[in-house]
Amino acid sequence: MENKFVHIVSHIAPGVFERTPNFTWMPDFYNRKFLDLTVKYSTTIKWMIFGHHHTDTFHIVKNSNNEPVQLMLMAPSVTPWFSDLDGAGANNPAFRIIDYDPKTWEFNDIETYYIELDQLNKNPNTNWTLEYTFKNAYNLKTINAKTMNNLLENFKTNDTAFLQYIEYNSVKWKPQLPKGKFRS
Repeated sequence: MENKFVHIVSHIAPGVFERTPNFTWMPDFYNRKFLDLTVKYSTTIKWMIFGHHHTDTFHIVKNSNNEPVQLMLMAPSVTPWFSDLDGAGANNPAFRIIDYDPKTWEFNDIETYYIELDQLNKNPNTNWTLEYTFKNAYNLKTINAKTMNNLLENFKTNDTAFLQYIEYNSVKWKPQLPKGKFRS
């Protein structure tokens, strides 16, 4: 399959829900099998995009040498959701526009647009607004598993960057730090 690429678009992502790190949507057995396949075919799989969380986040998949080989993007949702899961909270409606290179299928940038729900409830003519772009917000030259893993490592020690991520995670819906072990 030389020069053939695959994109995985799915509703439920493997791994933990970032706002409640002890909670997974997928049983461990299926989670492990899926992740093993994404590592095995890491040069063929170009994009993995998921929903379900309604939050703006990402996961990194690493190989057996602990090297980042896959980036999984979880897109925020146009449907606001208030979860009763401990620490989960709510989000404003949002959508993404992905700009990519049609020759390499690499991301050029990713724009996230949102609408402030409190404002929309007061004024039905409220417009969608650009919330952020990946490259500008996170100071990235490229968007891939390695650069996003570096960003994730930066979150562990850089309070400003981490709090900015938390704000984007809820699409600016009264952002607050998740409960539990969320920063390691």
